[in-house]
Amino acid sequence: LPVDVGADVETNLSRAVKALLAALRGDDGRCDEIEAVALASCLRIAYTALGEHYLTVARVTKAARHFSEGVQLFRGLGDAQTAAWLRGRLAFAQATVAARDGGPSPRKHLKARAAVGSLVEALQVFAETVSDEEAGGAATPFPGVATISARHALAEAKRGAARASLALAVMAPPQDAPAALMTAAELAADANDSETAADAHYRLASGGSDDALLHLQRATAFADKAAQESQSRARAVDALSTRCDLATVLLRDASPEAAAKAVQAVLGAEKTLALALSLPESVGRDRATAGALPLVARSLLAKLAESLKRCCRASNDGAALKKAYGAALRLGADLAAGDEPRLCGLLHDLSSELATV
Repeated sequence: LPVDVGADVETNLSRAVKALLAALRGDDGRCDEIEAVALASCLRIAYTALGEHYLTVARVTKAARHFSEGVQLFRGLGDAQTAAWLRGRLAFAQATVAARDGGPSPRKHLKARAAVGSLVEALQVFAETVSDEEAGGAATPFPGVATISARHALAEAKRGAARASLALAVMAPPQDAPAALMTAAELAADANDSETAADAHYRLASGGSDDALLHLQRATAFADKAAQESQSRARAVDALSTRCDLATVLLRDASPEAAAKAVQAVLGAEKTLALALSLPESVGRDRATAGALPLVARSLLAKLAESLKRCCRASNDGAALKKAYGAALRLGADLAAGDEPRLCGLLHDLSSELATV
């Protein structure tokens, strides 16, 4: 490409876009059809990369202007997919500004809600072009010089949209928060953003939803997945705490079936607890969360003992349950900080012993 190479990324990309546009216009002589296709492909890469650079350095207003101009440019070039992608990034920039400037006033909230709604709609339009791309066997790169597939780009865009919707829910009036949280949860699940999905479902469970238990169960599953993906001790402790909350909610129901589910909820902590014990201490802001492991472990053990006691009362012939309850009580009598591996061992043993009960 006829572009001067400099140390500044923005300057580089701006020069590339200008040079490619000039070449497509034929400023230095007409190009044939093959050359035009190649130039348009390079322009797509440079143009999208420049927009992502503006977002990365928090020049969101300039990014929005750049994306808006790009929508018209690529529509004129007949590139519907790139135009759809840029429309989605424009909506993301607008949603980012709306969330940043939002507040408790109804007017600001309505503006932010409209921006997130436009973002979700734009992503749906782009998703339709991704399906067409795959059916045709094409592999259009998005965005930027370090190219990724359109499907990967869509997942990343959904991740950003999920977080924007979560931010909207935080500042929304109580009656509007559930819809924003559901949008965040769905987008995050589609994008494999387990941490955001767990957060959204946990907030839905905490908001008094009729499906609070279902949302808490989903929050627990996503939190476990987030811990595995991040390999963070703090995330693992968060997941264990969420599982403890699940057991607490289950135990509010006095039925034997709820107690049995609470037992399984606590036994399901084994893998995440083992992960937390295998990881090094967290640093920075995560250190306090990770440091709560002994407290969370003791709380899990208490929930296990309580749920097993209820199961024993409801069982006519519960030798295995009584044995498990006794083991939980003995461990609870002298469990101290640093004894979490003993709890992990107990959960492992009881999972096998109670599998057929």
